[in-house]
Amino acid sequence: MAQTPPAPPNTAPVETCFPDTGGYAVITVGPVGRDFSDLQSAINAANPGSVLVLDAGAVFKGSFSLPDKPGDGWVILTSSHLHLLPAPEMRVQPDAPTGNSTFPTQKDAMPKVVSNNPSGLPCFRTMPSAHHYRFVGLEITVDTNVLNSYGLMFLGDASAAQNSLNKAPHDLVVDRCYIHGHTKATIMKAGVLLNCANSAVLGSHISDFHSVGYDTYAIGGTNGPGPFVILNNYLEAAGENILFGGAAPAIPNLVPSDIEVRLNHFFKPFSWRVGHPDYAGKHWTIKNLFELKTGVRVLLDGNVLENVWADLPVGQSGYAIVLTVRSEGGAAPQADVSDIAVTNNIIRHAGAGISLSGHDNPAASLQSRRIKIANNLFDDIDGPAYGDGNIFGPNDGTFIKIGDPDHVIIDHNTVFQSGPVTWAYGTTENIAFTNNIFNCFVSDGGYQGIYGPGFAQGGNGPMGAYFPGIRCRSGLHKKC
Repeated sequence: MAQTPPAPPNTAPVETCFPDTGGYAVITVGPVGRDFSDLQSAINAANPGSVLVLDAGAVFKGSFSLPDKPGDGWVILTSSHLHLLPAPEMRVQPDAPTGNSTFPTQKDAMPKVVSNNPSGLPCFRTMPSAHHYRFVGLEITVDTNVLNSYGLMFLGDASAAQNSLNKAPHDLVVDRCYIHGHTKATIMKAGVLLNCANSAVLGSHISDFHSVGYDTYAIGGTNGPGPFVILNNYLEAAGENILFGGAAPAIPNLVPSDIEVRLNHFFKPFSWRVGHPDYAGKHWTIKNLFELKTGVRVLLDGNVLENVWADLPVGQSGYAIVLTVRSEGGAAPQADVSDIAVTNNIIRHAGAGISLSGHDNPAASLQSRRIKIANNLFDDIDGPAYGDGNIFGPNDGTFIKIGDPDHVIIDHNTVFQSGPVTWAYGTTENIAFTNNIFNCFVSDGGYQGIYGPGFAQGGNGPMGAYFPGIRCRSGLHKKC
């Protein structure tokens, strides 16, 4: 039976291009001689079709609300020295030189919005149904005296207050911003929370999100319908660099949908790894690089995902990509991880490659379907170097740990892994392994090639039991 490929995301409603601001009102914001010195007053006064020009280098402290305004014109918050920052569709580099002696680096050319609320309020928070806000060339951070921060940009609301689609904010764009936490914290929860619709994060640098004993992410979302475009960003977090799901949505039957994640750099610095020569002394909880607990029509394409290691018992086992549907104990039975394409990525320096569940266990869930993993390079997927230390377990350098998804295509990947190609623990009825190159050496635990528990190494036993009807054509570094 032929495998059905995933349906692509429809992100056409997301307005990623910088709007034509001809005819827009210009409102200046800064400490001296400007239209407003108070940022919240400027936001409140701005009508759709306004550009709020914030003084580069000025510091705006507080937590700022984004009200719902009538009309479809944008309210744009930007830097007075945007010309010193990269052009649209390019990525900011905070420490890169500008050639300007007054504002010598890109972050110097940005106005600085700082949450100084000790309760951990965000820098920006949308009101119900707010829309058409664009943030361009801003530094968004938290005061070093704030030790517990729960997110810097709340684009939408994950709580029961946002319990219907018409309350979800929409048309929100973060463009070429520098969004970061700090290392003095106990909790730096999240950079951008996408609990909204028709929104994008573009060309931004999002870093230093981490916690002791809690989940953290650069970008996450639980209660927004999508579509979302996450394009050409640097993303750094100790938990998941990107996570969708993790809690039951307040909007009934919601599944985040139509998500495009392209050309980003996912990274965890080795200064966060206990025992590494670069370790900086704080043991943040480490999980994975990209995770879907729910999400349909998702494209992960053209990214670099690097550095993830096991951090048990609080963290996880060192997988780079986790596609594991979770119904949140039955509170979200609609959760779905289907129509997923993982294509043209470089994934490197990880304890294991991909975990793909198929169903939630023990809670009932929908079955994951139409998963494509193609044209990727998996390099240095090394259990001894980055894994959980259990050489007899499923996470020791395994390319893919797989349960019981349906319609899976694994094609034209090059994989340098230290463990087996598969560790199967369920039955995948429709799967194709074609045109791949894998390592096929015996791991330290004695596992090799296509593997599933209950069968001795070698032969077709695992394939017959776990992958009935498999179409398998792969290149191997060593004959199995």
